[in-house]
Amino acid sequence: MIRRPLASLASLGLASLVTLLGSSVLGCAADTSEEQADDLESAVTVGQDTAFTKVDAPSAQVRVANLTLTIDDAVSVRRDGNGMTTTVKLRASRDLASVMSFVPDDAFGTARLTSARTFEIDLAGGYELNTILSGLPLFVSVDTKTGATKHYEARIDLASRFFDFRGSSSIFVDAPIRPVLVREGDQNLRYRGTARADGATSFNISTDDDAEPTIGALGGGKFQFDWGYTLFEIVVDSPEADVFFNANLPGNRLVSKRAHAKIEVGSVGLTRLAAYDVWPSLTCAPRVKACVTAAGSRPDLGHCGTYREVSPCLVAN
Repeated sequence: MIRRPLASLASLGLASLVTLLGSSVLGCAADTSEEQADDLESAVTVGQDTAFTKVDAPSAQVRVANLTLTIDDAVSVRRDGNGMTTTVKLRASRDLASVMSFVPDDAFGTARLTSARTFEIDLAGGYELNTILSGLPLFVSVDTKTGATKHYEARIDLASRFFDFRGSSSIFVDAPIRPVLVREGDQNLRYRGTARADGATSFNISTDDDAEPTIGALGGGKFQFDWGYTLFEIVVDSPEADVFFNANLPGNRLVSKRAHAKIEVGSVGLTRLAAYDVWPSLTCAPRVKACVTAAGSRPDLGHCGTYREVSPCLVAN
């Protein structure tokens, strides 16, 4: 896998650049008859059989063989009479014949072509969104109309985070919101954030929709807070809504901060092999197993890893 900033190769000229990507990197004859100009607008993660990259910019591109996929980090959210729906949008460098989204053992979500080279994937609120946000990758079967290779499979990982922080610098809120496992009946998945307010004698979090998390003090002015999925869906269904963080500091000084929360694309991959083989389901890693064993009967296993890392170790036990 090669990550090559294309802007730095501008001096090669467009024709030379396409030849470089088609021959030197991919090891196959260049075929640019259907390439979009925007394939060359930013860094592309390129692989001969598989490409995978974190999405740490407004958009990301992955290229394998004759196909480049571009995905935006933003995930649109809407509510109607059928509940909440999240939509991921992608575009391809070749005309598409069909797309289908799936997870191991089953079709999942609703994928549809929106033009010759664009498609969208809808995930319904509740079971579908909760499953993917918990860390299970969403796979997409992608078939093109032309090219030496016509069948590909993509991987999309969703994540959630806080952004647009405003308010007191005495409160620091970590941006990532992690899916963790807390053994508590059948509902053991939590969405966890962390914050710090040095010297705080109390700490609370609120929203206008009364979707307050459970807060735990970790000591040293550090706090963690968990939402179950039902309340967390309310928090992320409107990226314009505020989450309020309030702390009482020594001297009875009340400070506050606010932020928004959103769902985003965390990573994207593309392969011309079978996605199941390239990205197999997680198994119980020795490091995680040791942590789970050391935790004994304690319900909170968030310190051992993410929800999808810890779950296989509980099954193994």
